[in-house]
Amino acid sequence: MSNDELTFEYRDEFKRRAVAEKIINLLMDDQFSPMVLDGDWGVGKTEFCHKLINLIRADQNKEDEANKNIPRCQCLYIDAFAEDHGDDPLLMLLGNIARFIKDKEGNGDTSERYQKWKNASIALAKSCFKIGAKAAIGVLLRQNADSIGDELSDAIKKSAEEGVDAIVNAFLQQYEESNSNIETLKSILAELARDERMIIVVDELDRCRPDFSITLLEKIKHVFEVPNVSFLLVANMNQLSAAISHVYGNGSDISRYVDKFIKIVVSLPVYDGELTLANQYFSELLAKQKIPNIFNSSALVFIEHILENNSHSLRDVEHFVRYCDVLKMFNISDRMSRDYLYMQTLSVVAVYCYCFNRDFIKTCSVSNIDVEFLVNLFKLENVEKNSHLYDIRNIIECLDPTIDPETGIGSRNFPIDKSLIVNPRIDNSFNKVRMKFIDFIMNLSLVKR
Repeated sequence: MSNDELTFEYRDEFKRRAVAEKIINLLMDDQFSPMVLDGDWGVGKTEFCHKLINLIRADQNKEDEANKNIPRCQCLYIDAFAEDHGDDPLLMLLGNIARFIKDKEGNGDTSERYQKWKNASIALAKSCFKIGAKAAIGVLLRQNADSIGDELSDAIKKSAEEGVDAIVNAFLQQYEESNSNIETLKSILAELARDERMIIVVDELDRCRPDFSITLLEKIKHVFEVPNVSFLLVANMNQLSAAISHVYGNGSDISRYVDKFIKIVVSLPVYDGELTLANQYFSELLAKQKIPNIFNSSALVFIEHILENNSHSLRDVEHFVRYCDVLKMFNISDRMSRDYLYMQTLSVVAVYCYCFNRDFIKTCSVSNIDVEFLVNLFKLENVEKNSHLYDIRNIIECLDPTIDPETGIGSRNFPIDKSLIVNPRIDNSFNKVRMKFIDFIMNLSLVKR
């Protein structure tokens, strides 16, 4: 499915259309731009952006003006991460807007507005390059003169000083030209957005190099602050804050910097009603039969408990389901009778830890399984007795290598119900249960991420 086909009508599992409509309303006001759409990696920010853009375009395409809910506007989507291979984010923005103008005008390179934008962009890029180059040469001349010291003749020193003076004069001239070119670009952009607000969505900003993402923020402020032009920047704010620290140092005032370059931050909700979005997404996949049919109801209760009590993205859920498919593809599920709760439990624990706790997996062996870590990880310390989750904890406690096979008591002194792992037809000792758990891990380890 292409990005143009992603709509809230096609799917809106997390009821985000209402969120999109509120964000669109904010984007119609200059005081809220630039705006950051914040969200952890994997929560669906990119898909949400395409749906938001398509929602705007669908409304703009309505024939009856009376049925339109959104003021006239136009949208430009930019994947910043796909374009941070260059050194200058300004060129990236200029190039994308140039392509947008060219497509919008419909007459290609002959468009007068396109030619004006291209010429002003080229002039600005040249002047910025000259400023940087001249400044570097000036510093180089000064450093060379200082390093030679007394051995350098007065005549050469004077010549170097004159060279620096000439560079400073040229620097000032280029600076004035640069400002003039910026004003030209602003006027063209203002003309383009005069009758139709322009919304520029810059996605994947948090995945760019720190210097690229921060420079982009600053260029938007200094070059593209134009009436009726709104920027929606898509990023994880924690990662963006880390980029600011990387560029300006750990002692920098991040909140003050953010206030200077970002007008407002909105967040995608991670909790809807009684379920986390991860849990809701898992339920959606289950209803659409996109989860391997290898788990019984008790195991599904366990999975839902895990997702409810741990912070996971939608991408995490997909990752977990993918490794459940690995067990199915390896025919391991054939040995996981849906009637055997302990096998179901061990498979869930193995897949989850393999996906999200590799350090724990690396320490596991038949004689070394940290049961306390698992009980805490899955928030099973205080589950009620005579419940599915208490049975789950019972099975996890069976992995304790210190358990006496006769008494069923280990160093954790947990009262284990051996009936949960014993089948009349199969001799399931505690050691064999641990071996089955390690077997799950070994099979999963055949597949690399």
